[in-house]
Amino acid sequence: MNNMKVTNKQKNETKQPLSERIIKLTKHPVTIGAFLLIILFAFFASYSAIFDKKLDSNGDNIFYFTCGKAIAEGKGYTNIMGFEEYPHTHFPPGYSYFISGVMKIFPNDILAVKKVNGILMYLSIVLLFFIIHKITGNTILAFITCLTCCFQQDLLRFSTIMMSEMLYLFLTLLSVYLALFVYKKSFLKNKLFISIITVLLLFFLNYAFLTRSMGMAIVFAVLLWMCILCFQSFFLWLKTRKNSEIETQNNNLQLFIQRGILFLLIFVTFFSTRTLWQKRQERCGKVGIEYMNDFTKKIQGGKMETFEDWKIRLTSNINHATTKLIPHLLYVKPYKKEDKSTTKDWALGIFVAIIMVFGVLYLKEGTLLLLFYIGASLCALIFYPEQYQGSRYTVAIIPLLLFLTFNGISAFIGIGMKLFRKKWNPYILQSIVVIIFAFFFLLPAHSKSLDEQKKSAKIKSWKTSTDANYKNFMEGIEWCGNNLPDTAHIICRKPELYYMYTGLRKCGGFPQYCEVDSMYRLLKTKNTEYLIVDNWFRHAYVTLFPVVQKYPEKFKVLHKIGDVDTLRKINPVYVFQFNDEWGYHGDLVDGKKEGKGYELFQDGRKYVGEFSNDKVNGYGELYDSTGAMVAKGYWKDGFLVRAHF
Repeated sequence: MNNMKVTNKQKNETKQPLSERIIKLTKHPVTIGAFLLIILFAFFASYSAIFDKKLDSNGDNIFYFTCGKAIAEGKGYTNIMGFEEYPHTHFPPGYSYFISGVMKIFPNDILAVKKVNGILMYLSIVLLFFIIHKITGNTILAFITCLTCCFQQDLLRFSTIMMSEMLYLFLTLLSVYLALFVYKKSFLKNKLFISIITVLLLFFLNYAFLTRSMGMAIVFAVLLWMCILCFQSFFLWLKTRKNSEIETQNNNLQLFIQRGILFLLIFVTFFSTRTLWQKRQERCGKVGIEYMNDFTKKIQGGKMETFEDWKIRLTSNINHATTKLIPHLLYVKPYKKEDKSTTKDWALGIFVAIIMVFGVLYLKEGTLLLLFYIGASLCALIFYPEQYQGSRYTVAIIPLLLFLTFNGISAFIGIGMKLFRKKWNPYILQSIVVIIFAFFFLLPAHSKSLDEQKKSAKIKSWKTSTDANYKNFMEGIEWCGNNLPDTAHIICRKPELYYMYTGLRKCGGFPQYCEVDSMYRLLKTKNTEYLIVDNWFRHAYVTLFPVVQKYPEKFKVLHKIGDVDTLRKINPVYVFQFNDEWGYHGDLVDGKKEGKGYELFQDGRKYVGEFSNDKVNGYGELYDSTGAMVAKGYWKDGFLVRAHF
């Protein structure tokens, strides 16, 4: 009899449509395990191929590392690279505290921190798999999206350096997963378990904000989504209060109360976290959030003041995001930032946007949550200063953009089949089209895009870099480390690189934009003795070099690296010695030396006496570098014409 039952069951399964049997097969735990295993192998292969043991030249990752080092050593969230150690106020503290935890196990191990970032990326991909599986029920779609993420160049780059992107990606995806899990669960039926999930959701949301200021996007998205769900539950309860059973009414009322409590908890905890962080910043002398203040900055300095200023910024950012950035992230379309967008670029960008909109609208659940989160992230980037255009600020939403692209393609196929074959299940055709698109178009392009990172990983030192401006700057740092005193007060554009490559020697920085005389006063205030002027970042030639040009007598060239190459946009790197005592000190008329004073020359000699017409004219005395008098008498245009003995 049992055998007969089994046989009938098998017959019934055989009668099921092919699409339903395939769906059932893809959702089987063994199939899911196989997909996850393939993703693991793919990630390990690509990650190990591009893993770069060198310290990344992006200075921010060194700030994170040194702040983590300070926390691990018991100094708190402190900047330890400058001449004076002081509380760090630029970056949020979340990632540095994470690094300090890694350092408790692997002290001062840069490679360990890099590898942990790789682990965070893999865990994020696994989380993405289960999020997609939950909101679409499509295992193949989840697999293809996660497999593509394993080869996405921007994700892989930030998974090998000490930056906050991977921790932020993990925290935001975990917050999305927990929010999707908890929003329709009953507190009464699973009190302890749901309470634990709720506490974890609150913790990870706030930690995301403390990791990156952009974390406000995920907090805002969850809050707005929960608010809408709360109202939805309230109206549903009103609707069913008279005509439904008591149990249904109670369930709807309970859901409304639960979502209302969750909304309040998220709001209160975030407001408290943000307030505490701001209070800490204010105690350290910092007013406002650094990145919020950046919203009003212009590219060439100054503040956003007029409607025209905002119009120019929004036009530039929308153009860049639509025609360059998003096509590059999804389809590895190469571009140059300075190139003008063509009609073809706009057509492709708008088409991609339409596909992703379909991808959002075709979701079974979580539609508004993802829409709010991605929308908030993109809106922040559109309003952000143009100089921050780039993939770095979109890393956390790249996996979701890829998913929405695949889901949008799937949606087009599904809608088309319903128009022509209403009784057909489009699952098989949808899966085939997505697989073909991924394996024949996206994956080969993403895999090829890793070639440059693979080449870079094989380069063992900056000395073999092909970037002449970067190499010259690093040679300048090396020269200073070998030839200047350990206690030298030196400033440069990237003091963090100086700190790391000179054996943890202190170094100072300077503003990106500053008026010449203000910069000169700042050099004196900082007791500057040496400075490096480089062309790797334009700020040194824009901000420091004009000071040298205006006060040449105050600066002496100690070392020069490279020559001018206008075609390759290369300028020499200079190491200057600065001494405010050098030059003229005395009476001036119309900005010229006129009257009595003294002039200290860079070789140590000193003239004391009379000046006229901006030159040495009249009676004066000349001393050598030891202070011994070598000549005195009357001078004309800098020459001794009558000596006195």
